[in-house]
Order: sequence, then structure tokens, then C-alpha cells
Amino acid sequence: MKFLKENKWYLIFLMAFAFTLYSQTISYDFIFWDDDKQITENPTIKNISQENIAYNLKYERYTALSLFTYSIDYALWGQDPAAFRTVNILLHTFNVLLVFLFICLLGFNPRVAFFTAVLFACHPLRVESVVWISERKDVLFAFWGLLSLIFYRHYIVNDSRKYFILAVIFAILSAFSKIQGILIPTSFFLIDYWYGRKTSLRMALEKLALIVFIFFIFRRFALIAFTLYLIWFLLPEKKKEQLIPWKFKFKPWLVITLSSVILAAFIIYLYFSNVLGIWEINTISHSGIFNFTDRLFLATYSIAHYLLKFIAPFSLSAIYPYPVKTEGLLPVMYYFSILLLIPLIWYLILVFRKNRLKPVYIFGGLFFLLNISMVTHILPIEGRLVAADRYTYIAYLGLFLILSDVLYQHVQKIRWQWIIMICLTIALSLTNFFRQPVWKNTGSLFSSVLEKDSTLAFALNNLATYRLYQNQKDEALVLINKSLQYDETDPMSWYNKGLILFNKGKYDEAILSYQTIYKYARNTMDTALAMNDIGQSLIAQGKTEEGVYSLHQAIQIYPKLTSVYNNLGWYYYNKNQSDSAEYMFRKALHLNPDYAEACNNLGSVLLSKGRTDSVLYYFDRSVQYKPFYSLAHNNKGFYLLQKNDIKGALQSFNRAIESDSLFLQAYLNRAWIYFSQKEYTQAVHDYDYILKHDSTNIGAYTNRAFSWHMLQKYEKGIADFTKVIELQPGNPESFFNRGRAYTEMKNFKAAIPDFNTAIQKKPDEMTYQYRAYCYYQIEKYEEAQNDFLESIKLKPENPDCYYFLSLIAEKKHYTEKACEYLEKAAELGHVQAQKERKEKCKEL
Repeated sequence: MKFLKENKWYLIFLMAFAFTLYSQTISYDFIFWDDDKQITENPTIKNISQENIAYNLKYERYTALSLFTYSIDYALWGQDPAAFRTVNILLHTFNVLLVFLFICLLGFNPRVAFFTAVLFACHPLRVESVVWISERKDVLFAFWGLLSLIFYRHYIVNDSRKYFILAVIFAILSAFSKIQGILIPTSFFLIDYWYGRKTSLRMALEKLALIVFIFFIFRRFALIAFTLYLIWFLLPEKKKEQLIPWKFKFKPWLVITLSSVILAAFIIYLYFSNVLGIWEINTISHSGIFNFTDRLFLATYSIAHYLLKFIAPFSLSAIYPYPVKTEGLLPVMYYFSILLLIPLIWYLILVFRKNRLKPVYIFGGLFFLLNISMVTHILPIEGRLVAADRYTYIAYLGLFLILSDVLYQHVQKIRWQWIIMICLTIALSLTNFFRQPVWKNTGSLFSSVLEKDSTLAFALNNLATYRLYQNQKDEALVLINKSLQYDETDPMSWYNKGLILFNKGKYDEAILSYQTIYKYARNTMDTALAMNDIGQSLIAQGKTEEGVYSLHQAIQIYPKLTSVYNNLGWYYYNKNQSDSAEYMFRKALHLNPDYAEACNNLGSVLLSKGRTDSVLYYFDRSVQYKPFYSLAHNNKGFYLLQKNDIKGALQSFNRAIESDSLFLQAYLNRAWIYFSQKEYTQAVHDYDYILKHDSTNIGAYTNRAFSWHMLQKYEKGIADFTKVIELQPGNPESFFNRGRAYTEMKNFKAAIPDFNTAIQKKPDEMTYQYRAYCYYQIEKYEEAQNDFLESIKLKPENPDCYYFLSLIAEKKHYTEKACEYLEKAAELGHVQAQKERKEKCKEL
């Protein structure tokens, strides 16, 4: 409480500053780079279940806790990027407060702790860790790691074993949040050094036992061994002496040497056994082309990179790719980076020579080197980057501390300390703030990356995927082809190319792209993806038997592939096997509740089955998870139109058009609404747009003709009907419609041949009635009478036909017959007949 009271203004400012600095990013979208694999398309975070937790602990052990926090976010707020990102920002804010607390506990002046925490909050290299939702790993492992360091400090200061247990627990949680958390126990040595703890076997065993336990935590021998060690550790010293009355006497240098040898041997074992799954061994990978000598230069280059970006955080990028070797050699700058070893070795010499360096420089410098060491490429790590901003999240704390202490110790006047710190904070915060919009969405991120290096295949691939998501298929194809020019070994690039070609209707080319995946597949999921989409392409070509077989093969290879169930469901839906279709769509949604296509398709199949109670729910879910999904917006609009929700339907069709300006069905549907609302000019505009992009669209010609008719522009209507007849000469309705148009123009003689043709192709009561009317108007009463009678045969309850028959009978002076027809028309509700019956048929 005393600490909070004395430092409340520091804490309040840090909390408000850290959160406010990143608040503009809350509205940013998910990124098609890990956000899709870890969140939006990851079925294991959509349900908090024992099965999913066990799966992540087995296959994603060192991010399992981060994935679990996604599950909590999803359970509370659904798939809302704002909620996920807000949690990231809150965790970063807590970390800033923990940094302040940690530095204060180490005995530094609160002003030093405050300066350190401010730098930790606002340095521009924080942006990637905080704003990128997938880097929840960074802020979470740092949160647990800082707590672990704080409690380990309490253990050293108070010699209370309960604090050591808490430090162990938080260190394990840190490691299960991100792989870099494994290094947290190595920083315990620095706290030992800071407090002048005597080097001993116990001191070494505390850390080594913990590190080994973290690696083998789910193996029985590790649990037993570590439990026994903890029991021994918790025993009072006197009890230990009673159990083992003699003591080993190790000199400090021997403890350090043995610890280093054991740790090095352990790391070598892990590398060759690949227990962690982060090191590349005998695999085709971006890192696999470098030998050990190359890795030495990669290490010095990456450390130099991080030191430079610490001082000058400019020209930042989300991707700093591995260098391209030319004739077996790295770029020259990598060889020059070896010069960094000179000051580095000198620094280490000074570290081990007492009283030659201030303790804060030793503590801060080694804190940086220890926590960055895992990602310096001495040992090859999985991935495609030689450096990344996010790798510095915890490591930079050591450098922030050194800088803050230098400012505090060497600037005598407090006023100037604050002036310098304020200027530095403003400069870093502005750089940070203007860096943030790069992460607004996938397009902005990879466009920024490509501005700095236009040859990055990975960035081109991801941007192509995003353009396809936005229905910009032509641009997407150009981008993916460029990606394959620079790296033809990436299976996902071939997959995305196939996907783009499929969406463009080029199925044979798509199949060739999918088949290329077999050559470069990294796992069974890649192979299953290829089989799934080959099956979909074959079905689209009408080769249904081959296509369905390929889909079932994909399920056998990788049963958790959600898209294959969706594709099978769509196949059954088109075959009118609605129950099987519904089962497949629900299976897909069981694996991934946010699968937009499956939501849309399930809504469609339920609509076709008349189960409309949940149709809107699934369409809404579909567009929630995929806002630019034009088909789902269109289907939602169609459903609302059936429910006579004209306003809602119009909004949905507008959204479909905004999502895909070439989705012509949405224009047809919107034009129909305009027509029904008597907004004929707007309807014509939509039909014009459709016909501009599809000059053979019969529905657009037909409906535009009706719109022209309502606008009393009959000639234009007839021209459209004539075009329909050219496109569809065998359709009697086309002739009937043009005949009606001629009738409205009172060109009865021109209308009759069209009605003749329509009757020849398909006789119906309406065509007979219209032809009869035309005959009546040109005074061919006999032909008119015959056609009205034919119409009545096909539809006996037609009051108009009886009324006109009465007029014809009257023309022929058959008064009794005329009244008989007039009476029948009146009985059937013909208003004019009811009036005339009273006047003309009084005597009868």
C-alpha cells in the first residue's frame, strides 16, 4: 500500500499513457498472417473443451496458453477483432506497470523505473507485439515472465521458498505462452548477481532443474524428478544435513563451468531430437540453406540490427527476410557485422572482471543478450525471418534500464532529466503512433512490406490472398504469379493460385496448381487441401464421381479439414439431397463455428427445406465472419425479400454489390426491388450495368424491357424483347412479351404474329386472350371469339374473356348471348360487367 501511495501518479500516468497510445488500433481488422491460422480459422479455439486443450498442449505446447486466452476471448465476445486487440493492449499496459514495479524492487529510484517503463510502453518496436493479435504470445509471455522475475527477487531477498514456487509457476506459464519464455529462468542468474548471491550448486540447480522440467513437463520421469527436487528444496537446511551429513564443496568457477557444459549439452540434445519443434533439421526450409559459419554471421547481423533499431527505430518492416546467398556467399553487410564481436567480446571480458563495469550495465546488457539469444540463428529456427520487431519485446527491457539509469546518473539537474525524457517520449510515441496504421488490415501491412522490398514472395502471396478476399481476382492473380517467380517451393502459393484460378472459372489451370502442391507439401494438411480443391474443381467441370472421390480422400488424410465437409455439403445440396447437405454443413461448423461459407450454405439449405426459423441467423453469422462475402449478403437479401422486408433486402443487396462490384445477381435482385417500388429509372441503370458486363443476360434484357414499358418507352422495350428472342428463339415467353409490348403500343397487327409463334410453341390461356384482344381491336370478331373461347377452355374462370365475348355477341346483335356472357363476367367479379348488366340486360 505504501508503494502504491508513493507512486500513484507514476502508475496512473503509465496506465493511461500505455492504453491511450494504442487505442486507435482497436478498430483494426484481423491480419491474414497467423490471425487466420490461430484465430479465425482455428477450430481449437472456438470451443473451450478438454479435447481442444489437450490438442493444443500436445501440438502447440509453447503457445497453448495464448491459444487458451483466444478461446476465452471468443467465448465472451465472439470473433470480434476489437475485443481480441483490446486484450493485447490491456496486457501490454499491465506489463508496463510490472516493469515499473520490477525496477523499483531492484532498488532503483522511482524516476529510473518510470523512465524505463515509459520507454517500454512507447518504443516503436512495441507496435508489432501489441497491435498484431497473433502476437498475444509476446505480451502474455512477458506478463508471466515479469511476475516470475518479481517473485524470484522476493525469494532471494526474503529467502522464502513460497516465492520460489510462485516464480516457478509463472515461469512455466510464460514458457507455455511463447517459446521465448523458456529463457526466463536464465534471467534468474542476473537477479542472483544483482543481489550478490554466492555462487553455489543449489543456485545452479534451481535454474537448470526448472529449464529441464519445462522441456519435459509431460513426461513421467520429469514430473517425478522435479517433484523430488522440490521436496528436497523445501526441506529445512538442518534436515538436509541430517539426511546427508557431508557436503560437496564446489568452487564458484567449477559451478559455472559445469552449469554451462550441462546447459550446452542439453541444448545440443534438444536440437538433434527436435523436442521443441522450432529447429529445422534436414528439411527444405528458408533457414536450412545456411551452415554454421553462415549462422555466426546471421547472429551478429541480427544483434546489430536490434541494437540499431533500438537507437534509430526507423524503416521498420513486418518482414526482415533471410538473405539470399550468391555463389554460396552471404551479402557483404553480414560479414561486416562480425565487427560487432569486438565490442561484444570486450563487454563480456569486462563483465567477468570485477569492478570494471557498473552492475546496471552488466545486468541490463546480459538481460538483453540472454533474452534475444534464442532468435539469433546460432541454432536454426523455424520461420522465414532473420529478425523481427516482436523478438525484442522483453529483451529491450535491459537496454531501456541502462538508458534510463544513464539519464538519471549523468544528467545532474532533475529538470533536464524530465526535459530530455519528455522529448524522447514524444519522438518515440509519434513514431509509434504513425507506425500503427500499417497494421490496420492485411492490405496495408503487406503493401508496406512490399514498398521496402518488392521481391518478397511471402508478402506477395499474402497480399494476393487478401485481394481475392476483396474479390479483386485479376490483381490477385498478378500478385500470386509474382510470388511464384521469387519462390516456387511454397505450397500455399500454389494453393492460392489454384484458388484464384478456380474463382475465375479456369478449372483445368486450377487443378494443375493444386497438383503442384504434392511436390512441395510440408504435411498431410497441405496434401488434403490439394485433394479437396481438386475435387471441387472436378465437380465444377461436371466430373462429379472423380470429384467426390477426391473429397473423401481428403477427409481420410486429414479429418479436421473443414472446407472438405463444406464442399461435400454443396455437392449434396445441388443434388437435392438436402439432409446429407445439412449434415455436412453442420459437421464443418462443428469443427469451425466461424466458417462463413458453411454458415451461408447451411442457411440456404434450411431455406430450401422451409425451416426458416434460423435462416437469418446463419446468413448473419456468415457476413459477420466474412464482411465482404457478397453471396451471403445476396442470399440474406433474397430471404428478407421473401419476408417482404424491402428495406432490409435492399440494404443487403447494396452490401453485396459493395463487396463485389461484378456480382451481377445482386444487381438483378436490387433492380427487381427498384421495379417493385416503381423506381423504374434506377432499375434501368442496374440492368444497363449488368448488360455492360454480360451482353447475353436474358433476365436483364427482359426486365429492362418491362421497365421501359412502365416508363412508356415502348420502342426500347420492344428492342430488348427482340434481343431476347435472338438469344432464346425457342422460348415462347419471349414472343409473348414482345407481343404484349406491341399491344400496349396499339400495334395489334405486329403483335399477332408473335402471339401466333408463342401459341405454336406453347399454347396457354393468356396468349390466346391477348391474341383475341388484338383480333377484336382490328375487328376480326370471329377469330377473336374463337381465341377467347380457347382461353376459357384452359382457364374457365376468366371474367375478361366472358366480358369481351359479350361485346362480340353484341356486335353480332346476339343480345341474349351477350347478356349471358355479361352475366357470367359479372358473377366472376368483372366490375364493368356488373355495371353494364343492369343497363343492357334489364328486360332479360
